[in-house]
Amino acid sequence: MASDPGDTVLDPFGGTGTTFAAAELLGRHWVGIDLHAAEAIARLTNLKGDKELLSKIQSGKNVLFTKEALEKRTENKRPLGKFNADYSVKMSGLARKRLEPNRDESFELTGE
Repeated sequence: MASDPGDTVLDPFGGTGTTFAAAELLGRHWVGIDLHAAEAIARLTNLKGDKELLSKIQSGKNVLFTKEALEKRTENKRPLGKFNADYSVKMSGLARKRLEPNRDESFELTGE
């Protein structure tokens, strides 16, 4: 499921308030329901940890190969060729393409 900034998000089983915190940080309106809301209320009083986690998640979103994965492959003598030079190859515009392995263990993008 997805939403856009300004949309309203409903979580009928709020629990610890993860949905509420994410909605708050991403500019969504939200409605939450839970029988025992103390944990969710406590979480919403300090969103610093959630903000840091969300930032970490978003920095790795749509990244074809993480820096750590490429370093590990190089360390194990299994590099991915041209992708090692730029570990932040973004997927935008590549949705209809796929990686095909070459005989020399490098990869090539194919497709539209």
